Amino acid sequence: MKENVNMNLLQTKQCARCGETKARSEFGPNMRHADRLESKCKRCNAAVARERYMKKRAEGGLPQGPSRPRRPLPEFTRDAGWRLRKDIERIERVFADDRFAANKQQVAAHLSGHLRYTAEVCQDLLSRLQRMTGE
Repeated sequence: MKENVNMNLLQTKQCARCGETKARSEFGPNMRHADRLESKCKRCNAAVARERYMKKRAEGGLPQGPSRPRRPLPEFTRDAGWRLRKDIERIERVFADDRFAANKQQVAAHLSGHLRYTAEVCQDLLSRLQRMTGE
């Protein structure tokens, strides 16, 4: 019984702001604290940051609109497409590198999840674009 209580204490923490006892995963990291976690839960930290932002904005300490004009969307998408293409070419060079065979397990561990995510998102975006443009 005592071990279960101790295990629960190690897996939970009380928020200094809302007072709720939550899982440790609900607290952000803070290396300056002894337990290496923020004293407030993520939700309370977000609320505090939002309140601080709104107060500064109301006092005129923050700009009301965008700080600079946004780029035209066609120009932005053209540049984003080129950056995406260059990143893909960089990853292709990893597979062509003579060191790849000796490091393929480590490369796979770092890259496979990113490649799956990217492939899914790109396929979804391409499908949406085709539906919108009737291609």
